[in-house]
Amino acid sequence: MKETTYSKIWMADGILIFVYKPLPILDYSTAKIVVNERLHYQQDVCYPVLCNLQGIKDADKSARDYLANEGSFLLKAVAMVDTRAIIEALLRVYIHRSKPLIPTQLFENQYEAMHFLKSYR
Repeated sequence: MKETTYSKIWMADGILIFVYKPLPILDYSTAKIVVNERLHYQQDVCYPVLCNLQGIKDADKSARDYLANEGSFLLKAVAMVDTRAIIEALLRVYIHRSKPLIPTQLFENQYEAMHFLKSYR
């Protein structure tokens, strides 16, 4: 496992697990740092990723747009995991409006997210 300023990253069953640490707002500059740290960990290998968003309180539009496009480099698919109802509604709008470049789905638990990602290994 690699721990960075904003996240914890590790591999499980051919899937990259990415867990955000507590963060009041994910802005564009922080999103760029997070992606660079993830890319460094991946060492030019493309993976499906399970992204646990529980630590993020909010994200600005520029960060969301960046993650949906340039920030998805070297990712095969993304499963976002969050159990908060309000965040679920916001993430569904994000997926609809930002139109991520790779398959992206929202899940309430890690088991379902891993099941979705297994076909992208």
